[in-house]
Amino acid sequence: MIRAVGIVVPVHDEAAHLADCLASIDVAASCLDEEIKVVKAVVLDSCADGSALIARRWQRSGDCHALEIQARNVGVARAFGMSHVL
Repeated sequence: MIRAVGIVVPVHDEAAHLADCLASIDVAASCLDEEIKVVKAVVLDSCADGSALIARRWQRSGDCHALEIQARNVGVARAFGMSHVL
């Protein structure tokens, strides 16, 4: 039985799309059994736009974890997020 789902969103200057992305994840998560915990991590990789502000708003609502790194590498960002989610 699945008890938890981890979702990692690697981000590099995605302010134009990040809120919609996180909202769509919420819609998908709402289709799961309410006993399944959904853990979301937004990994802000060398962002220079408003992505961090958007991610922090979602974090304050208790909906996700906003993590910052300076790797400029999607694989590194994804791995960093998964280590946090797990």
